[in-house]
Amino acid sequence: MASTRDFGIGVKGNLSDQLDYHLMVGNGNATAAENNKGKKYMASVGYGLTDGISIRGNFDFDDQKGEATFTTAQVHLSSKGDGLRWGLHFLANTTDDGNNSESTNVASVYGVKSLSETSSVLARVDLVLDELQVAGGGGYLPMAAGSKLNFILLGYDWTASDGLHLIPNVEIVMYDADGLDTDLVPRITAAFQW
Repeated sequence: MASTRDFGIGVKGNLSDQLDYHLMVGNGNATAAENNKGKKYMASVGYGLTDGISIRGNFDFDDQKGEATFTTAQVHLSSKGDGLRWGLHFLANTTDDGNNSESTNVASVYGVKSLSETSSVLARVDLVLDELQVAGGGGYLPMAAGSKLNFILLGYDWTASDGLHLIPNVEIVMYDADGLDTDLVPRITAAFQW
């Protein structure tokens, strides 16, 4: 829905062993130069329900050019235990250009299951609950406008050596609207952690 990066001033910390926060005011233009007087206000609060289960809420308000605004609210419940990680995520986004307002709501579930010390399987399902008004997907996976859709990611993560992960995966986009074929995109992702 928005860039994962922005230029601004932030503060984060812990209010207790279970409760953390992160607040930021940014220019709302990702890594590009600022191009308007509006700012982007971001807040995130997380709470550890147990040692392995946590919940996080995020809220962004982006005051864009003219009368346009971009608002996103999210809640994320996740668990990390021996050999299994999973999460539930809901996102509500509203784009308002000053004349028209469009909403997009997305519900997601994901999981990663370890098979051994060097391998695991992963799956993710996103349900886009509203018809996309404009083509989306962040550029690397274009999605057609004019339909609700389901996105599925299935993969296998193999640790080839210390820190090097090779992850063959497939991305599937299924549309509700007639005349839009299912997209099937095979990939191999390489990740290195040190």
